[in-house]
Amino acid sequence: DIAILLRKNEYLTRYGDALTRRGIPVYIDREKPLSDSPAVMLMMCLLNFVDNPLRDVYAAGALRSPVFGFDLNELITVRGYAEGLPLFVGVRNCAGDSEREDGLSGKCGTVLDWIEREKTVSRGMSPEKYISYLADALSVFSLDGIRENGLERDALNKLFRMAGEFE
Repeated sequence: DIAILLRKNEYLTRYGDALTRRGIPVYIDREKPLSDSPAVMLMMCLLNFVDNPLRDVYAAGALRSPVFGFDLNELITVRGYAEGLPLFVGVRNCAGDSEREDGLSGKCGTVLDWIEREKTVSRGMSPEKYISYLADALSVFSLDGIRENGLERDALNKLFRMAGEFE
């Protein structure tokens, strides 16, 4: 048996046809990749943010998500506090700015508290247990776009099952 992994599904048919012409049996999984699911992307951003908040892509995704609700202007302001360092440094610096009166320091403080709590909670938990805990704690299945979308709920459940395979 062999497997051919492709970056884009658009080439599946070409490869399948070429193999079939040569008498090689082919099975093509046309299921939508989990990475195409906004709900899975949200969970991956949050999990990676807890794991290492210094990775900007995941930090920005988590901050812009419904979990923290930063708007674009707030994110740009926080980026300014980072002074060329990772975005999370900006979160920390902004949280310590007692002169801000617009509530952004408080929002950043909430993020710092959340990260610290999640790092503590996640220690010693299996991936499956932690991802389930996180989804429950954040009521992920109740978020707009997930609550009413069966495909998104299915994608999250598949992610949870996959996490269980790593135990």
